[in-house]
Amino acid sequence: MPQPKPLPPVELLREYFNYNPLTGEVRNKVRRANSLAGALAGNKRKDGYILITLNYARYLAHRIAWKMQTGQEPPIHLDHKDRDTSNNVFDNLRVSDPWSNQGNRKPGRGKCLPGTKRNGKNRWAATCVEGHIGQFDTEKEAHQAYVQWHLQKYGEFSIYAEP
Repeated sequence: MPQPKPLPPVELLREYFNYNPLTGEVRNKVRRANSLAGALAGNKRKDGYILITLNYARYLAHRIAWKMQTGQEPPIHLDHKDRDTSNNVFDNLRVSDPWSNQGNRKPGRGKCLPGTKRNGKNRWAATCVEGHIGQFDTEKEAHQAYVQWHLQKYGEFSIYAEP
């Protein structure tokens, strides 16, 4: 996986932007190009991440927020706890690793419940990235087995973990 580019020094970020850790907003401190001082900085991509341009380079807003709040270069993997990539409230950001970050992905949009597939006419299989979990009489039972596996594997990063 490619490394994210290093951010500008925190002093420069603080010269150009204000970050509110309670709202997650990054606002322009000064007028920049077509943006007025006080306006929200950046533009939202199709995947929900907010991109901010500074000195002809683009940076992800959640990485700028992390550096402005902590004064430290953000780790390679930052996770949005609520899976909303535009929610840059500081309490919504957490240090992650590639494996844990995968546990917090939105489920796919299949016809079956996540982690399940029809196995014959009247049986349901629960499956995971590690293989087969078991056979069940109902889709709901198979999904529940998958949820238990997901919670055990990913812990607090699981999409099924209590907030």
